[in-house]
Amino acid sequence: MAMRIIFLVPLLILLNAPVTHAQIATGRSVPGALATGASDTSDVLVPVAAGSVSFDVEFSEPSGNEYLEPRETGRMRVAIANPGSATVKGVFVKLNPLQEVKGVSYSDSIHVGDIPPNSSQYGVFYFKAADQLDPQIVTFGVEVRGGRGLLADPKLLTFLTRQR
Repeated sequence: MAMRIIFLVPLLILLNAPVTHAQIATGRSVPGALATGASDTSDVLVPVAAGSVSFDVEFSEPSGNEYLEPRETGRMRVAIANPGSATVKGVFVKLNPLQEVKGVSYSDSIHVGDIPPNSSQYGVFYFKAADQLDPQIVTFGVEVRGGRGLLADPKLLTFLTRQR
């Protein structure tokens, strides 16, 4: 015999309306529209949707041979453009490694700040290779985020490491 257990969760909706002592005694409200707790003030944050900024990534390393080698420091520059008509606030860039990265140290995110309309900001990541480095393919998902989530579609950055 199968037994089902059902949990019911009560839902409480709170409405805001002026109430007088006479209404409390009679249990009746004033005729007309009932006001809710919503506010129409100008300090409400406007969500910025994905696709509101664009960005490009560029990787370079000191020897110019396109491999990150022991004791080298690679650099990834993220150029973020805001073509919109509003300032995008609290922008940061996050790196998500797609596999374990061995022998390379890096920051997983950097704060870029606010980007005014029709302007660009840059973020720079540094990848420091250890003295002993195994050959590997390193791939990161690069995300540009704000206080409300993704601001652009993520991109992939891939570079190679090798021994000298």
